[in-house]
Amino acid sequence: MLETGSNTPSPVPTGGFDRRRLLALAAGGAAAAAGTLLPASAAQAHGDITTYPGIWRQRTYSEATGDPKSFGYRPAFHDRLNSWLQLWYENTPYRMDLTVWSSGVHSDSSGIAAHNQGRAFDLTRIYAGVGTDSPSRVFWGDREAWKHQTGSTLTDTRRKFWATVASLHHHFRSVRTYLYSDHQKRSVHIDNMLSGTEAPAFHSDDKSQVQHLQASCRYIWGKGTEVTGTWNAESKQDVHEVLERIGKGGHIGDSTSHWQAYNLATMRKGYGTQAY
Repeated sequence: MLETGSNTPSPVPTGGFDRRRLLALAAGGAAAAAGTLLPASAAQAHGDITTYPGIWRQRTYSEATGDPKSFGYRPAFHDRLNSWLQLWYENTPYRMDLTVWSSGVHSDSSGIAAHNQGRAFDLTRIYAGVGTDSPSRVFWGDREAWKHQTGSTLTDTRRKFWATVASLHHHFRSVRTYLYSDHQKRSVHIDNMLSGTEAPAFHSDDKSQVQHLQASCRYIWGKGTEVTGTWNAESKQDVHEVLERIGKGGHIGDSTSHWQAYNLATMRKGYGTQAY
């Protein structure tokens, strides 16, 4: 775990207070409380980007280098990630310390708006303490690496994958997996461009949400649900049966709390925290 105070954000370097910087500050009002404003051209595009050494005081690592890395975020998005990782930890059987690995967060050169704005995170791995053993990989976002596994090894990896995806859907509207796009074969993309700081709800026309419900019904809840990405009668009935099983009842689109309850229970069942 990070030392107390080591999760204090550090501002993105700006190269000093040049004339353009001073004009930007005058136009914008002042420096942000959480960090220093970026130069005008970038700040106008995405607002303040602040670097943090981890999420929920757990270190983040670069998938590209294998080293600890501080990433840049919009502070409100980082706050949501803090809340997500706390939820994940409190509903899994693991112990500290955790490490969270990513292949990309903020980038001004990205062709994806959410990454440009520091409001996206590509999750690749999570390591955590298991019993008295040293930290082990307990989530693997690189489906290309594990798709050739077989037997109980594949079952375990895939179950933990969709359990973690459920925890992400609990906090974010936009969660993209290998089912959604070839671009997500090696990571799970999360952003809050649609949900902001609010808890998301189910939308039957959201392909990624539908894929998640179908895959989690199949791989965690033991249903025969076909994974098509299209909301249909079979999917609706299977999800309803899960909601009945966990004591919530009703249908997934009834309220935000139905979506939250389904995802919390799916995470807990996937990691063996609760059998239902």
